[in-house]
Amino acid sequence: MFDPRARILSALGVALAVAARNEIPPLLLAGAGAALLAVLDRRSGADGTIASLKSVNLFALFLWITLPLTGGGGVPSPEGTRLAILLTMKINILTVVFLRMVVALDPGALGASLRKLGVPSALTSLFLLTFRQIMILGERFASSLRAASLRAPERKGGRGFGVYAAILGSALIHGADRAERSRRAMLCRGGIAGFASARALRWSFTDSLLLCGSLFFAGLILWM
Repeated sequence: MFDPRARILSALGVALAVAARNEIPPLLLAGAGAALLAVLDRRSGADGTIASLKSVNLFALFLWITLPLTGGGGVPSPEGTRLAILLTMKINILTVVFLRMVVALDPGALGASLRKLGVPSALTSLFLLTFRQIMILGERFASSLRAASLRAPERKGGRGFGVYAAILGSALIHGADRAERSRRAMLCRGGIAGFASARALRWSFTDSLLLCGSLFFAGLILWM
């Protein structure tokens, strides 16, 4: 519906505004906007968004374990707790924004948009290849977990940790092997040649409205 360039610039503007604020009220406003975006744009599916939020909140849980105790004395400090709250809100807001605005784009459109925005071709190709390898690594890890759950539903104690370590090691080895094969294929084709866009990019009036609305929302976050 929207030009990929408008989606990227809109997400970037909102992300910079969210990252710049360290107060809860403007982040609550940004969170309301991210929730509205998730409701209005259902094309990527709610299940994928929920699964991604679960993953990033595992990292946020680690922050909640460590940051409140940074004041010393083994007692949770107000400043550390406040910092954990701010980081948790920012992580969830940015995850929803980029999932709905950028990650949903196909690689061809994303690559063409980055080049049109002035990003060097080699850097664009490197970014897309890295993104692809991360997705492959995640798929490999998920499939290994499913296989392990079917063969050994109960994984407790030291043996369970050993299974997870073996799965992770196997996924990393598979990812490294796949990356080496991709490198050789690129060398055979003459190096990094970029990605062709699946469709022509065309900026319309609705794209201007999206960008202006996103920048206005980002300015509102900065103003609060």
